[in-house]
Amino acid sequence: MSYFSTPAIAANLSQSLIGDPKNLGRQKAEQTAKEFESMFLTQMLNEMTRELKPDANFGGGQGEQAYRSFLNTEYANAITNAGGIGLADTVLAQIIRMQGESPAPPAHS
Repeated sequence: MSYFSTPAIAANLSQSLIGDPKNLGRQKAEQTAKEFESMFLTQMLNEMTRELKPDANFGGGQGEQAYRSFLNTEYANAITNAGGIGLADTVLAQIIRMQGESPAPPAHS
């Protein structure tokens, strides 16, 4: 007898490997909302730091200007991963509403 001889066993195994298809949509929406919040924060931080003058004692030059945006991106990712500013929750609720589903409380990890 094959392990996959029963369709129910095969379905249960595939769900355990890839997850519930309904939850995959929710997970994708949550990830998209977090990415949007991170992108927004990156843009906000870039605007906030655009006019900062580099410290003459410890840096400056084109290198600092070139890498400042990378640093701002990492700051934005850290803020978002720590709970963010609440934008991801609002965006997630709108995504779910647009999909016609009832919004559930966000699953924070």
